[in-house]
Amino acid sequence: MSRKYTQFYSLHTVKKQQFTGNVELNRLLEAGDFGIGTFNDTNGELIAIGGEIYRTCHDGSAEKITDFSEKTPYSIMTKFFPDETHNISQHLNMDEAYSYFDSLITRPDHIHAVAINATFKKICTRAPKPQKPPYKDLQTLISEQKESHFENIEGTIVGFYTPDYLSALGVPGYHLHFIDNARQHGGHVKSFNLEQADFHIQLLDEISVINPGGDQHINHKSRKAA
Repeated sequence: MSRKYTQFYSLHTVKKQQFTGNVELNRLLEAGDFGIGTFNDTNGELIAIGGEIYRTCHDGSAEKITDFSEKTPYSIMTKFFPDETHNISQHLNMDEAYSYFDSLITRPDHIHAVAINATFKKICTRAPKPQKPPYKDLQTLISEQKESHFENIEGTIVGFYTPDYLSALGVPGYHLHFIDNARQHGGHVKSFNLEQADFHIQLLDEISVINPGGDQHINHKSRKAA
């Protein structure tokens, strides 16, 4: 079973306002069926689930991607086969959900893919507006993003846990995107309260980074996970 974490570009690239990549979306699906990212010109948040890619837009709406020649400046993909699935029948907020995932992680120095299928009493998301060069810096872009609030909605959170020492690769801690079951709403997760949920987690022990040069890449196999 593959446990490879494949990242197209690094977090450093978007921090440096490099929002134009040359990786087409069809290449993401070659790397996996599960992931998160963004689109060129910050044209929405990206979520890959079940081998399909969706864009969540500035207004909180979602749309299925059909043009796989569209490109990404930053995305993360894996083939998702959860090591563990746990059903929770209680109310949890986001911090409590993080703590629950923390309790499942026995190797905190490894990246993990995580997912939550749940009924959300409340969930708050955000997504950027499309830009044209010259691009705004990442912090300005985030500060200007519109929040979308949803209540009593069923859906899936998709994301990754990244240890602090790999912060040059991805957001340290948990980086999560949401899409509802109707595939009509979603975005980058800011907060939530859930009621009934299935928590899924998978340890990843190999890292592949596709750099902005196109086909340049770095592969790293963790020895500790053997």
